[in-house]
Amino acid sequence: MREKRYLVIKPEAMERYNQELRNTPHTSVWAAGCRSWYKTESGKIIGIYPGFSFQYRRELKSPRFDDYFIC
Repeated sequence: MREKRYLVIKPEAMERYNQELRNTPHTSVWAAGCRSWYKTESGKIIGIYPGFSFQYRRELKSPRFDDYFIC
């Protein structure tokens, strides 16, 4: 049986990704003026990926393994 392995995101990669999210104008339905449990009181989208599904799929298609510790 193979040894189980897992990935841990590097802190600098997480910060870079969060910075990208903060700097990207969100145009999905979740960014509209309505209230949702996906958003904080200040309007920050936290519950789901804030972009479109095709963007999410594109990001998952080519993971940047240098951004992870392989444990």
